[in-house]
Amino acid sequence: MFSMHSRHSFGRSLVACFCLTLAACSSSSSKSDGPTSPDEEGKPGPDGVVPATLDLKAPAEGEGFQLSTNGTVIDAGVDTEFCEIVQVPGDPGTEYYVSETEIQMTKFSHHLIVSSADETSLANYDVGSITPCFGAQELAGLGSEMVGGSQLGYYDRKLPQGVGMKFTGGQKLIFDYHYFNTSENKIHTGHRMNFHTVDKSAIEHIGHSMAFLNLTIDTPANDSKKFQAECTFADDVMVGGLTRHTHQWGRDFTAWFEGGHHDGEHIWTSPAYETETDHGFAEPVLMKKGSGFKFECDYENDTTRDLRFGLKATDEMCILFGLWWEPSAAAVPPQVCVIQTPAGDDGIAHGTIGIANIASIPTGQ
Repeated sequence: MFSMHSRHSFGRSLVACFCLTLAACSSSSSKSDGPTSPDEEGKPGPDGVVPATLDLKAPAEGEGFQLSTNGTVIDAGVDTEFCEIVQVPGDPGTEYYVSETEIQMTKFSHHLIVSSADETSLANYDVGSITPCFGAQELAGLGSEMVGGSQLGYYDRKLPQGVGMKFTGGQKLIFDYHYFNTSENKIHTGHRMNFHTVDKSAIEHIGHSMAFLNLTIDTPANDSKKFQAECTFADDVMVGGLTRHTHQWGRDFTAWFEGGHHDGEHIWTSPAYETETDHGFAEPVLMKKGSGFKFECDYENDTTRDLRFGLKATDEMCILFGLWWEPSAAAVPPQVCVIQTPAGDDGIAHGTIGIANIASIPTGQ
């Protein structure tokens, strides 16, 4: 568990990530003809390791591609995290425009976060290399950007119509996978991710992930507490949806508009950390500079230790993710807000958005 000091020193790795459910979308579901979450633990092989068994089929030829990890072996009782380099098929002249992704991963996964990065930042990492990490930024620095993720065994993410992500052949991606192996056996991790493509003409906007992180969530042992925080945008942005992220002690997660024409309006309340975690707006919302979102994380700490913000599965988190894109041709910087100062007299912890805010977070624990 983090100390009072180290909760503010959890590393830049977290900023580009999370969630796990991650980067809100217009809809998410399990396809009726798709795989199910791998809920059952398999039997150990002759080497004593439970093999990775996944059944997510790749998209049909010409309709996308599938990436998978080599994975690694996790001992029983271990809570750990790795970053593996995976490569998009094709040569650098090949462009893919992706409107939907699917993820499947093996049991005991706490999360998978997939990030892109510029080629120079990953020049020293070979395809297939596996490195202990606390997130993509430990490998790629502040230039990494999350392109997908989940904390569910199977997750299908559809972007709003006209919104997509762009990838090129040969591009390296970082698969950041966190496992907490609570079984009595060694397990071999496994992950598959499908990228469903559309014609370039179908994409009007390139989507990005935003992250609002409240680090001030100290919940005493055997106690229940709620924490409210808000962040406002420094630029005009279009927002397509929101996603919550907490760990297992998180109960209701509520979001409201802050400022602007919808000031104070309730957006949605998610009742559980693994289900109903996404809210897709019926129509994309233009968030003007100076407006933003307020969000509340509600915790029930039934343990004998204090719960604070941290990277382990035995820690907690309070993050509001979102899908956004530029409303015009003008470039907009990353939308990340890190809240480190506890709530004041108004009961709300306030944060700011900006690259300086990201860089101010020390690396390491």
